[in-house]
Amino acid sequence: MACLILTVLAFKSWLAALIIFVPLLIGKAITMAFMGYGGIGFFIYTLPVVTLGFGLGIDFSLYILARFKEEISESGDFVTGYIKALGTSGRAVLFTGLTMTGGLLTLCLSEMRFQAILGSMLSVVVMANTIIALLFFPVLLSVIKPKFLFQRGE
Repeated sequence: MACLILTVLAFKSWLAALIIFVPLLIGKAITMAFMGYGGIGFFIYTLPVVTLGFGLGIDFSLYILARFKEEISESGDFVTGYIKALGTSGRAVLFTGLTMTGGLLTLCLSEMRFQAILGSMLSVVVMANTIIALLFFPVLLSVIKPKFLFQRGE
């Protein structure tokens, strides 16, 4: 709820908050599917991992959305803004996601089963959110083309 309210305040648009939550729901579905496939239960020990993954998903989408808004409102052209935004913040999201996933994958080598499970789970969540933020989210924005993206910042 806090993310929803803060997104509305930052972008002055309810649609921005709703758009941010679409990739988050897809990330949640992927996480739950991975947990089901791996036989990982949803309990007090896995809750922080899922929550961390969702937080990163929101962060990645917010970075890209903020950059889209800045570039599009500056140029007035969706395609130019799209290219510039993904060339800057998109690159940062990709490097961050790959770096985090690579580090988390080392936990899979642990002989402690619980640590290996959480490492694999979190690496899947982070990579899924990275891919969603870089591929699905920009496509969603290009389909909807929300008006708040074209408004000049203050």
